[in-house]
Amino acid sequence: MSNLLLIECKDYKGAVGVDQLGKFLDDIRDISEGELTYKIRPIMAINSNLAEGAFNKAKNRGVGLVKLNSEKTLTHILNRKYRYQNVDSKYDVEGIFVKGELPSSSNLSYMMYAQSQWFFGVEDYIKFLIGQPFNNSSQKVDFIPKVGLDNLAEKILMEIDYSDGSVNLDKIVLLDTSSHITIVKDVTNHDHQLLGKIDFIQQEIYLYKQSDDNLHRDRFTLAHEISHILLDHGRYLIKDTFSNEDMNGESRNRNGFISKLEFQANYLASCILMPKKTFVDRFLEIYKKLGLTPRGKVFLYNDKQECNKIMVNNVLVGLSRHFNVSKKAVEIRLKDLGILFDESNFMK
Repeated sequence: MSNLLLIECKDYKGAVGVDQLGKFLDDIRDISEGELTYKIRPIMAINSNLAEGAFNKAKNRGVGLVKLNSEKTLTHILNRKYRYQNVDSKYDVEGIFVKGELPSSSNLSYMMYAQSQWFFGVEDYIKFLIGQPFNNSSQKVDFIPKVGLDNLAEKILMEIDYSDGSVNLDKIVLLDTSSHITIVKDVTNHDHQLLGKIDFIQQEIYLYKQSDDNLHRDRFTLAHEISHILLDHGRYLIKDTFSNEDMNGESRNRNGFISKLEFQANYLASCILMPKKTFVDRFLEIYKKLGLTPRGKVFLYNDKQECNKIMVNNVLVGLSRHFNVSKKAVEIRLKDLGILFDESNFMK
C-alpha cells in the first residue's frame, strides 16, 4: 500500500495544545472516510513546543513530530550522511518536544521523530517507509596522526615562504585551498562565549568581536577555522562554531564525532602558529639563555614549587612573544611535544 504524508505546520510562539492537535486529527479522519488506496501518515511540524497532553496524544495516535531549530542556538550542523552520530542515545524526545530542551549541539536545523525513532528530514522518513536505507551512523572521521598534522602544517608554511617568528595567517588565507573563503571580522550581536564560526555553504568565516581585545585569541580562532578548511572538514560539516571552551579543549557539550573534528582543527592550528622545528629550536635558545638544564629527559616541570613556576613562566613568555600566541597555547604545544610536564601528564 502507498503512503500519503499529511503535514500540519504550527508557527506558534506558545505551546501547541490538545485542541490544535485534535483538529488536525479530525481533518485526517474526514479525509480517510473515503475509499483510500494508501496509508495516511500524519506529521505535525512545530517551531515552539507541544503541551504535554498534545505530546502524549500524538504518540498514541502515531503522529510524526518535526521540530524546527533556530540555527542561532546550534553549535554545529552536520552534512546529510553524518547526521546520525550518537543521536538516539543523546536526545530526549519529551524534553525536546514538550520542554523545548533542544541540545545546543543538534545535528541540523530540523529534526523528526516518528515510529519510535529519529529521522533528520521527511526524505529519510519516506525512505524508511518504503524500506530503503537511510541511517549512515557508521560514517567516521578520518584518522590523522599528530605527525600527519605537523607535516601538513610544514607543507602549508613552505607555500607561504615562512621562516621564523609570527606566522602571517593572511598569506594562508590567500592560498588556493582557502582563497574561496571570505573572512568577516568583528561580528557583533552574538553569544560572547563564541569566538568564531565557519559556514561551508556560504563559504565564510566569522570572527566575533569580544568585550576585550586579545590579538592572541583572535589569531588562534582564525587559525582554527582555517584549519577546518585545510582539513576538508566541509565533508562532514555544514556549519560549526568555536568557543572559549573549545580553544582549551575543555568543551563537554560536543559528541565524539564533533570532538574529533575540533581536536584536529585545534592541533593543526597549533602546528601552523608554532611550527614544530622552529618552535623547538626557539625553545632551546630560550632554555639555554635562561641557564636551565634538563632533569633526566624532562626539560620543564610545572608544580607547586615557586622556582619551577617562575622557570616555566619565563619560557612561556619568551615563546609567546616570539610566535605571537597566548601563553596557554604555548603551554599546550609544549605538553604535546613532550617538553613540559605537570600533574596532568602523569594522570593520563
